[in-house]
Amino acid sequence: MSAQSETSPAKQTQDADTPNQSLPIHEFEIKDDEIEVEEIKGIKLFTIMLALCLAVFCVALDNTIIATAIPHITNEFETVQDIGWYGSAYFLTTCVCQPVFGTLYSSFDFRGTFLFGLAMFEIGSLICGVARTSSIFIVGRAIAGLGAAGIISGPLVLIARILPMNKRPQFSSLILSMWGFASVAGPLMGGAMSDRATWRWCFFINLPVGLISTVLILWLLHLPQTDKQMQLPFINRVKRIDFLGMVTFMVATICLLLALQWGGTAYSWSNARIIVLFCMFGFLTAAFVGIQIWKGDTAIVPPKVAGQRSIVFAALFSACLGGGFFFFVYYIPFWFQAVSGASATESGLDNIPLMLSQAIGTVVSGALTARWGHYMPFVMLSVVLMSTGAGLITTFSVGMPASKWIGYQILYGIGVGVGFQQPQIAVQAILSSDLIAIGISLMFFTQLLGGAVFLAIGQNVFANRLVAELSASQVPGLDPIMVLESGATEFRHGLGLQADQILVVIQAYATALVASYRVGLIVSCLAMLGALGMKWKSIKGLATIEVGM
Repeated sequence: MSAQSETSPAKQTQDADTPNQSLPIHEFEIKDDEIEVEEIKGIKLFTIMLALCLAVFCVALDNTIIATAIPHITNEFETVQDIGWYGSAYFLTTCVCQPVFGTLYSSFDFRGTFLFGLAMFEIGSLICGVARTSSIFIVGRAIAGLGAAGIISGPLVLIARILPMNKRPQFSSLILSMWGFASVAGPLMGGAMSDRATWRWCFFINLPVGLISTVLILWLLHLPQTDKQMQLPFINRVKRIDFLGMVTFMVATICLLLALQWGGTAYSWSNARIIVLFCMFGFLTAAFVGIQIWKGDTAIVPPKVAGQRSIVFAALFSACLGGGFFFFVYYIPFWFQAVSGASATESGLDNIPLMLSQAIGTVVSGALTARWGHYMPFVMLSVVLMSTGAGLITTFSVGMPASKWIGYQILYGIGVGVGFQQPQIAVQAILSSDLIAIGISLMFFTQLLGGAVFLAIGQNVFANRLVAELSASQVPGLDPIMVLESGATEFRHGLGLQADQILVVIQAYATALVASYRVGLIVSCLAMLGALGMKWKSIKGLATIEVGM
C-alpha cells in the first residue's frame, strides 16, 4: 500500500461539559475549525502501531527485567545500599514528567516530541549498560525514566489524532497490553541474560529495538500541521508553556515521592526530613494550584480540565486502579518468595496469571468498547472484579493449593485489564481536541502516583505487622529487625535459624502480607468512588480524527 491513504473528513467536536471558549494568548486566538484530515489505514497503520508497541514494550520491560538482574548488579558494584534507588530513580522521573510531556504533545510536533522521549530513554539505557559505578547507573535510570514518560503517553495521544473515536479503544488496548506481556517476559529475560551472558544486556537490548522504532516513525509518520496552535511561530509556542507551573509541580511531586520512599524505612515518620518534605509538598501544591488558576488556558493542567467532574473522578479511578495494581504486582511475588520459598525467577513465573490476565482483559475490553460504544460498563465491571479478586487474595494462607492463588490472580488481573484504558477513553470522549494530550498524561500521572502512594502505605503496614508478629512469638534468639532487614528469602539460610524458628518467621510473613493485602483491597474498593462520578457517555458518533500536530 502506498504511503498515501484514503482520506475521511472529520469535524472537531467538543463535549457539552467543556466550556466553549476561545484561547486568547497575546495577539493570537486559537479556535476549533472544521478540517479535512487523513486517516492512516492499512499496512502503514500496522507498521506505525508496530513501532509504537516496540517502544512501549521496551519501557514496560525496563520496569520488570531489572528485578532478577539486581543480585548480579549489586555483586558487580559491591554495594546493596543503592538497591532502592535503582527502581526509584526511574519511577520518580517517569511520574513527574508525565504532565510535562502532556504539554509538549499539545504544543509541538508529535513526531519530534515522541522521538525526543525515545532518545532520552535510549541514552539512559546506554548509560546503565556501560555504567561502572552504582551512582552512574542511577543517573542512567533517571534519564531513562524521563524518556519513558514521553513514550508511555505518546502512543495514545497519536491514536487520538490519527483514528476516529470508534476505533481508538481497540488500538489503545493493544498498546497498553504491552505492559502485561512485558511483565511476563521481563523476569524470564532478565534472569536468562544475567545468568548466561551479563546483566548489561538487560539494557543494551533496548538499543536495537528503539532504533527500529525510530526508523519506522521517521519513515512513515508525516502528519499535516492542521492545528492552528501548531501553525504559530515556534517562539510563541514556547511562550505559551507554563514553565513556572512545570517546575513547581515537579518539585512538589518529588518531595511527596521522596517522603513516601524514605518514611518508615530510611527514616522514621517523625524524622525532621520527612516532616519538611511533606510540608514542602503541601506548600508547593498550594502554589501550583494558584499558578494554574493564574495561567488559565496556558497552564500545565488548565482549570477547564481540572474543573470538570468527569476528569476529576476519572483521575481518582485511575489512581485507585494504579495503586492496587502496582501494589499487588510488587507484593504477591513476596508471598511466593517468603512463604513458599520460591526464587526470584520462580516467583515471577508464579505471577504470570496476574500479568497475562491483565493483558488479555485490556485487549478484550478494548475490542468490546469499540464495538458497543460505551466505556462506563467496563469501568463498573473493573471495580467489581478488582474488589472481588483483591478480597480473595487477602485469604492467602500457608500451603494453599495452586488452583486458589492462580484463580484469584486471574480474577484480579482481568478486573485491572478491563478498566486499564477506560480513563484514557473517557478523556478523549469528554475533552476538546487541544486538551486530549494533557488529559491522557494526567491519567497516567495519577495512575503512577497512586502506585507510589499505596506501595508506601502497604510497605509500612507490612513492616510494622511483621515486626509485631515476630515480637509476639517470643522465640528465643529471633531478632525481628534482623529478620526484616534480611529480606524475603535470606532468613531461611543467612541468619542461622533453626527449623522451628524458620516456621515461625514464615507464618509471621504470611500474616503480615495478608494484612498489607488489605491495603490493595481497600484501594480497589475506593475505585468505585471514581467510577460513580464519571459521566456516562457513548463514543459512537464521536468520529473525530485529531491530526493537528
